[in-house]
Amino acid sequence: MDYKNVRGTHDLYGESLQRFLQVESITKKLANSYNFKEIRTPILEFSAVFEKNIGEETDIIGKEMYAFTDRSGENIVLRPEGTAPVVRAVISNGLTHMLPLKYFYMGAMFRYERPQKGRQRQFHQLGFEYLGSNHYTSDAEMINLALDILKNLGITSYVLHINSLGSSESLNAYKKALVDFLQSQKDKLSEDSLIRLLKNPLRILDSKAEQDKEIIKAAPKISEYLSPEDTAFFNNVKESLIDLGIPYVEDEHLVRGLDYYTHTVFEIITDDLGAQGTLIAGGRYNNLMKQMGGVDTGAFGFAGGIERLSMMLQNINESPKGIAIITANEEYNNSALKLAQDLRNNNFGASFILGKDVSAKLKKVSGADFFATIVVEDMQNLTLKDVATRETHKINEKDIIEFLNAHYGKHKEI
Repeated sequence: MDYKNVRGTHDLYGESLQRFLQVESITKKLANSYNFKEIRTPILEFSAVFEKNIGEETDIIGKEMYAFTDRSGENIVLRPEGTAPVVRAVISNGLTHMLPLKYFYMGAMFRYERPQKGRQRQFHQLGFEYLGSNHYTSDAEMINLALDILKNLGITSYVLHINSLGSSESLNAYKKALVDFLQSQKDKLSEDSLIRLLKNPLRILDSKAEQDKEIIKAAPKISEYLSPEDTAFFNNVKESLIDLGIPYVEDEHLVRGLDYYTHTVFEIITDDLGAQGTLIAGGRYNNLMKQMGGVDTGAFGFAGGIERLSMMLQNINESPKGIAIITANEEYNNSALKLAQDLRNNNFGASFILGKDVSAKLKKVSGADFFATIVVEDMQNLTLKDVATRETHKINEKDIIEFLNAHYGKHKEI
């Protein structure tokens, strides 16, 4: 059998893994800076966690979820997104009495869709959820955090789009007006939009079909249906963004794809990845906790695709380098193994190199992996060679740690 990856999945190694780890490292650093704690939810969830809460007519539920019935007859899915599982975890673990809670996660998600650049069937997301805050400053702080992630990754080519969906009441009134308008234009809509008109009409607003774009220009604006309270809340968010020095584009066609969003929504978009240009997106979801059986409280969250972010990195951190340990004679193998462990105990990476002779072993030493080699001729006569400069030093075993600390301390794995 010719074993291959399942379509829409990929292996991570070499530079692609280094990019991935760099995104994860920056995410953890900023999570700590903003006082977010990590949470890890299972990849397997009951289907109801998503079907009843992110919208039965959304694309995720309608055609993208990996769903199956297990041997006990339970309806199970592979996690397609991260927000609903975090809310489920807070409720099922009895954590609602501790609100407000600030959690972040990183992990694999699964959606059955056509694989393309920046979009896979198994993909990875980073996400942040601020549960228990109804204040507009939370919206601004979370958007600022999302932008901080991009800044710390060295990503500069993007635009922030924001919009307000208002309260549930305002949004329902707008949906009715939008459907009434689109019904009058049915004969001009694209085939996809005709399906969405019946299932998820808001998604027509971000249709990429040219014939839909012309119709949308004349569609009712959601701002016309916001209550005075909704408008005041959104104005406060925008004022906070201005005070933080954050430029934005107010985009009335921005609606997001999941039913739980209310009030502020945002997307950070780049032109550098083609059609899959959304780097980070999210918004406020004030009804989800109560809808899932918890307390009635506000919340704000966002997520970003780690694959897409890693593709945007301009500068890749080098992997930590170690020391290659080589023996000139097999009788010193055990002593060399002990030397390698002594180096590790002092926070230097070390690897014992196997081979037929010294020359063959040296050919296996790559400058990408090692900063130095130590050839063990006998334990009183070690030869250290700098891989970059080719300089050599004769050192006694008892002096090797002191020498390395003095000359190569920057390579310590601290």
